[in-house]
Amino acid sequence: MSNFQVNDIIRCYSDSDNDNIIFLETWTNGVITAIDIINNTISVLWDPEVQTLSCNLSNLNNFICFDNKICKKIADNDWVDKDGNRYNDAGIKQ
Repeated sequence: MSNFQVNDIIRCYSDSDNDNIIFLETWTNGVITAIDIINNTISVLWDPEVQTLSCNLSNLNNFICFDNKICKKIADNDWVDKDGNRYNDAGIKQ
């Protein structure tokens, strides 16, 4: 079962050469708007372009969307990755 629910906020990132991450500017925050278990997809509304795109649900469960790693926002200035590592809004590991 997915760790993700409708209205969760996600953000794509890449690894840096230290323990921090780099949030991708091309993919800002996305809000999960629908989860379709039958077709194995989720819909994500990406800001600021306000376009809804679909990701593969199996990939999302592995914290991947559009071949990018993702973090899930769990609180203000607090993001978590697949391994449970926590980062602030600047991508600095906490």
